[in-house]
Amino acid sequence: MHWQVLADHIAAEMARRGWTQRDLAEAAGVGTRAVWELLKARPKKRVPRVLAAVEVALGWEPGTGRRILETGSTGEPAPYTDEAEREIWQATSLTEAERRELIEYLRMRRRLAEQAG
Repeated sequence: MHWQVLADHIAAEMARRGWTQRDLAEAAGVGTRAVWELLKARPKKRVPRVLAAVEVALGWEPGTGRRILETGSTGEPAPYTDEAEREIWQATSLTEAERRELIEYLRMRRRLAEQAG
């Protein structure tokens, strides 16, 4: 099980939204301790209930958290279109969310360069 990968995905989405652990706990209707345990990658028996609530709060499709736990990925196809993006995608030192963000940044820079001519 990929507990740290799940924690990284949750933390990245919280950061994107500017949420604290308390914000996520309130949105999910769970205790702050349960959110803390997920973010510290500490599995507990109640994870299925808490994870389902967190998925809803974060706007994830049902089952996304379980898929991340089992495979280490959201299950979305790799978002690269060329060699440079493939290199970024294979950077295992980055979370999936960080890799996607970096690829999107690279694409934005390319579009700006094309516009500048």
